[in-house]
Amino acid sequence: MTKQLNEQLNIEMKKSQDTSQELHNYSQTLEEKIKERTVDLENIHLDLKNKQTNLVLAHEIAGLIPWDWNIKDRKITLTDKLNRTHLKNSDLHRAKLLSLIHPDDSEHFKTEMRLHLRGLTERFEATYRVKQYDDKWYWVHDIGSVILRDPRSKRPLHMVGIRRDIHQERQDQERLKLTASVLQQAAEGIIILDEDFKYIEINPFFEQITGFKREQIIGKHIFDITENYKARQRSNHNQIITQIMQNGIYDGDVTEKFLSGKKTAIRFHINAVKDEQNRTINYIGIISDLTEQKLQEQRLSYLENYDKLTDLPNRLYYHDQLHQYLMSQKDSIQQLAIIRLNIDRFRPINEYLSNRGGDELLRQFSQRLRLVTSEAFIVAHLNSDNFAIVYEVSHIRPSINEHCERITKALHTPFNLDDQEQFITVSMGVSFYPEHGRQIDYLNNCAELALFEAKRLGGNTVKIYSNEMSRVVDESNQLERELRHAIHNDELIVHYQPKVYFENHKIQGFEVLVRWQHPTKGLIPPNIFIPIAEQTSLISEIGQIVIDKTAQQIQIWKSMGYEDIRVSFNVAAQQLHRGNLLNTIDTAINKYHISGQNLELELTESTLLENSHAMKKTLEEISKRDIQISLDDFGTGYSSLSYLTDFPIDILKIDKSFVSKIGQPKQEAIISAIVTMGQAMGMTIVAEGIETAEQLNFLNNLNCHLAQGYLFSKPLTETDATKFLKMNSA
Repeated sequence: MTKQLNEQLNIEMKKSQDTSQELHNYSQTLEEKIKERTVDLENIHLDLKNKQTNLVLAHEIAGLIPWDWNIKDRKITLTDKLNRTHLKNSDLHRAKLLSLIHPDDSEHFKTEMRLHLRGLTERFEATYRVKQYDDKWYWVHDIGSVILRDPRSKRPLHMVGIRRDIHQERQDQERLKLTASVLQQAAEGIIILDEDFKYIEINPFFEQITGFKREQIIGKHIFDITENYKARQRSNHNQIITQIMQNGIYDGDVTEKFLSGKKTAIRFHINAVKDEQNRTINYIGIISDLTEQKLQEQRLSYLENYDKLTDLPNRLYYHDQLHQYLMSQKDSIQQLAIIRLNIDRFRPINEYLSNRGGDELLRQFSQRLRLVTSEAFIVAHLNSDNFAIVYEVSHIRPSINEHCERITKALHTPFNLDDQEQFITVSMGVSFYPEHGRQIDYLNNCAELALFEAKRLGGNTVKIYSNEMSRVVDESNQLERELRHAIHNDELIVHYQPKVYFENHKIQGFEVLVRWQHPTKGLIPPNIFIPIAEQTSLISEIGQIVIDKTAQQIQIWKSMGYEDIRVSFNVAAQQLHRGNLLNTIDTAINKYHISGQNLELELTESTLLENSHAMKKTLEEISKRDIQISLDDFGTGYSSLSYLTDFPIDILKIDKSFVSKIGQPKQEAIISAIVTMGQAMGMTIVAEGIETAEQLNFLNNLNCHLAQGYLFSKPLTETDATKFLKMNSA
């Protein structure tokens, strides 16, 4: 029994030992597993901590503010920017939030929240503005979702969400929209290229400039859309690319012909865009269409350099081109001819036609001149009716005489103006380079002197400059200076030529004629100094002197008892146009206490042609002063019968050129017609230049009223005129 019990005990003890060993083994295994699990938990905790840190950083970077709303308990947990949580009463928080939301966004916020809480939307999402601590409005994006609802009633119990600050993002979006709008609507071509100069974006205006659509351009090299097969084109393009790559910028004007067929002048401005490492990543270009600008420049250039009326180069362009031509061709030019051309009697023609008709004449004349001078270097309209033509002279070209003949011949056909035929002639003056000079101004002056000589000879001719012309001009200038001294020194005197009645040869009055008593040259006749005076303002000053001396002499004769004496004096057009004639006459009448009936004003036909409206008004004022008006040299100028009806003409004078030819049937017929017409209109007829009894008898038979000429008396001094008056008074 004992043995059995010991054996049984040994067995139990062995089992106990085995069990204890197993427990020990289990304990070691468990301890190892616990250690492993602890490490895993620590790793998990560390991972969670890292993820939490990352999440916090992500929230901070993204501007996210998490919120947790326990709807059931009316509590809301908010996390601030420092990752601190705040538990607040949700009702108070909602009320405060609504007070901070922009009034225009409040209804949107409440509507979106209400729809989601009722389960009508999958989530709550609203974008609105809130007022921050600086009293400025900032955009936020709020998004959330109900995560727990009552199983039965579906009432929301718990909701979580995130609010994100999107203010900067919103501003960036607005800027991007504005930039995109500018890109689309800009009136400039805008292009964006990659680092290889390939298009990655363009705007609509660039499409207009090139004639290509966007999809036809994107991906192509910058100059793939332009003609690039000529060496010069390739060279220009390569220079542009090289300059951009070297300097990072290009700015210049180019003319490009695009493969679409459009050819456009453009301003090409392109800049390199670099990254932080100063590496070029893109190129941005602004392309301006210069078409309208070029047109404006052309218009301005035309207005500056061309005459709008005739479409010919003007004086400025003429001088500039002539200067450039002489400078650039100086060594190769053998001879150059400068022609100055002037339309004969243009001023009276212009007045007769009216300014509109005169302009049309200049237009038509310029067209003919342009056609007939196609070989000229330049044809210019300098001013009024003055033109300039420049020819290069050589043995293979027509001579200047031939050129001038062509111009003259082209004018044989009359001009049609207002359904009327108008014939014109021209005068031309020619100077040669280098024969007459090498300076442009001097050559032009020489041509003008030649033109002046052609006009002096009666026009419709061509004169070539000679040194003699300069001598005449020098003498003329010297005479002008002396004439100014003569006016100042009272060297001008007046002579009087009697006018007598045909019936009894008794004196009716005098015509006053001015003379120059030069201190060394003696008595200078008017045909020497009057033309010079008419070219300057001196004729008006001489006219004032004549009127004053005439009125003074009339006063003397009236004091001698000759109350009805009448003295006529000539008036030049300049005196009428300067506007001081009436004042001069009134001053003389008042100063010497004479009557307007003692004066007679003589005009020529050419005077009436200029500014007829103003002329008529002035003559009417003169007539109101009882001063009679006489039309001198009738029939010798640009005659028009309308003068006799449009102007207050009292006296008609038959010119001595007709009187001297009495005996010739045609001339006598003209004189008879003039006398008959004048008498029919109630005018007094005066015949001047009578030198023979035959002339006197013929005119007397026509019943002319007054006679004047050497047959009765030459012009007399004041003393001799007084003697004649005493001997021949009625």
